[in-house]
Amino acid sequence: MQKIWKYLVVLIINTHSLWAQTPPQITLQRIDSLTKQLNTPKNHHYQFIRVIERTIRGLDSASILKIGNKVASLLQQHPRPIFRVMSPALMAYLYDATQNRTLAIEKMQEAIALAQTKSTKTVLAELYRDFGHLQNAANDGNSINSFFASYELFLALGQKAKAVKSLYSVATTQYGSDVPINKKIESFREVIKQEKYCQDSLPHRMLINSYNAIGMLYFRQQKYKKAEKELQIALKISEAKKDSAWIGILSGNFSLLYRENKEYYKALKYLKTDLSLSKKNKERLSLAYVYISFGDIYRILQKYTKAKAYYDSARVESIHNRFTHKKSSVLQEPLQMSYYGLARLFAAQHSYKQAYRYRDLAAKLSDTITQRKLQSKVNQVQAAYNIEKKQKEVLLLTKKNDLKEATIQRQNLINIAIGIVLFFTLVLAIVLYISNKERKKNNKILRQQQDEIVTQNEELVQQREEILAQQSFVTSQNQELSFKNQQIKSSINSALHIQKAILPYQQKLRNLLSDYFVIYRPKDVVSGDFYWINKVKDKTILIAADCTGHGIPGAFMSLICHTLFDKIIRTCHITDSAEILEKAQNEIRDLLRQQELGYANGMDVCLVVLESLKDNVKIQFTGARRPLYVIKHGCPTIEELRGDRMSIGGRERRNQVKFSSQQLILKTGSLLYLSSDGYADQNNINRRPYTTNQLKTTLESVKDHSMTKQKEILEAKLQTHMRGTDQRDDIMLIGVKLG
Repeated sequence: MQKIWKYLVVLIINTHSLWAQTPPQITLQRIDSLTKQLNTPKNHHYQFIRVIERTIRGLDSASILKIGNKVASLLQQHPRPIFRVMSPALMAYLYDATQNRTLAIEKMQEAIALAQTKSTKTVLAELYRDFGHLQNAANDGNSINSFFASYELFLALGQKAKAVKSLYSVATTQYGSDVPINKKIESFREVIKQEKYCQDSLPHRMLINSYNAIGMLYFRQQKYKKAEKELQIALKISEAKKDSAWIGILSGNFSLLYRENKEYYKALKYLKTDLSLSKKNKERLSLAYVYISFGDIYRILQKYTKAKAYYDSARVESIHNRFTHKKSSVLQEPLQMSYYGLARLFAAQHSYKQAYRYRDLAAKLSDTITQRKLQSKVNQVQAAYNIEKKQKEVLLLTKKNDLKEATIQRQNLINIAIGIVLFFTLVLAIVLYISNKERKKNNKILRQQQDEIVTQNEELVQQREEILAQQSFVTSQNQELSFKNQQIKSSINSALHIQKAILPYQQKLRNLLSDYFVIYRPKDVVSGDFYWINKVKDKTILIAADCTGHGIPGAFMSLICHTLFDKIIRTCHITDSAEILEKAQNEIRDLLRQQELGYANGMDVCLVVLESLKDNVKIQFTGARRPLYVIKHGCPTIEELRGDRMSIGGRERRNQVKFSSQQLILKTGSLLYLSSDGYADQNNINRRPYTTNQLKTTLESVKDHSMTKQKEILEAKLQTHMRGTDQRDDIMLIGVKLG
């Protein structure tokens, strides 16, 4: 009896050992190795986590997030505060590596919040700087604030080199923004000032670019002497460091400066340096632009033979690659510029037939470039959608695999438990049989009872498995719905960033309109309404367009129509309002193949051309199913100029009439209102629209207020009218006070 129990104890110990052991896997070995390295004191810092992050980036996209989540979980459980802070930061870097900017920003915000509570200022400074770069990649305008926070923290910690790098990021981010030029110059000046205290520990190109940026900002302000001084300093540093790339860039900037200042022979001197470096470094695109610059200057100097030779060189270089002698893609922008240069050259020589020929070639190439840019924008939206879709599929597959592994492990445990129960039952029966033969009858009854217990246990296990399977199915369905919903939201947000980028920015509106307001409310996240403004030949052209549909379809149409107006007005230099809409009508039909496919997509447009006179403003108006509302200075009532009763787009009808224009002269102080139909058609809780007449009455009542106050009143009335109901359509209303 004692031998049997001793054997049983040994068996239980061995069974427990098998149960606790997990199969060796490469991933678990890496994590085990990483655990040992994390426990080493010399690795308790920010840079060690970045080394781990760069190692994980070398994996395929499916493994990056899977391994990253396991390492982040390991960091989260570590007793060192710095590793708990870096856990979400690690996932932010890896989400950025897989192009998921939204999740990257969320995780970095989580890491920064943890760093603030853990009082790890050095790590917090690094995270703010990384956050700024993530925001730049996602086109988030708050990146400057993050870089400033990093700069101030590094400065307080006495780490001046890192502080200057953060300040440099502030300056370079401001360079391409709407910040005033003097503010941009101050930022780069501060970088140069702080760099002097870093004892040459910073990259020399940071200093070169700072002087170069200041010089080009002075160039924008037409302060050519100051610009020349800054560029000379940058060139001196580049030559001392033997940085041929920057010497070439600065030579090009000098030639641009001297050409603008009409010092053509100085410009030629620097162009020769740029030409030599472009050939030496085999920079085909740079070489083509240098040839064009030579041609432009010699044309201005009336040295037509040399000018033609350089234009021809640019044309040949744009088509053939001299460095590889293989078939290469055509450089379309330089080729177009060389055609324009040849056209101007032959026109100056009164060879109008040749001039027209090259002008026609340039115009055709311009259409090709415009279509390519439009296709590129569409491809960007589609690519962003595809990347996010693939990432979510990888995440879903990873979680399904983890769930499957967990289910298998649970099943193994259940099987072991059942085996142990059966084994104990059998051993107990044998022990009872050997110890007491006289109780054979009772033992038989006991075995029967034990068999019934085992059967019931198996039934319970089976029921439990069925419940777990049903629970797993419901959870999977909920996750799938959640992922699809997030996918749609992310795609729409990506489209919103693109649409915001094409709308006129505030500085441009303030420059072209003396006093104005814009009410712009998309029904969904993105809109089928858009507005466009530019100045061509002393004429300001303002457009309010309502494209077919709203949401994503409407946003796609707005991208197409916005690009067409850029082409018609800015490229073709058409300023007659009726001719602009007639050209847009033909372009939409051709681009969307409406005559062939029968699609009726298009837009309703209100187009106004403003031309300033002495004390008056000349107005030319053309409408496609949209009116223009006018309140003349000193007049108490509103006047409605009706547009033509046809939209832009759709199949061409028989006896198709052309768009007409209306002209009037208005005194300064007069008011113009352009709109889509969204404001007037918005219904209230009783399904009654606001109506055009009520809108005109409202505009008459607010005419004596400032444009800012008018906007507040109009928005308040709209909000009151639509209280308790949803927005019906995209809403756009633009008011302009002539000045």
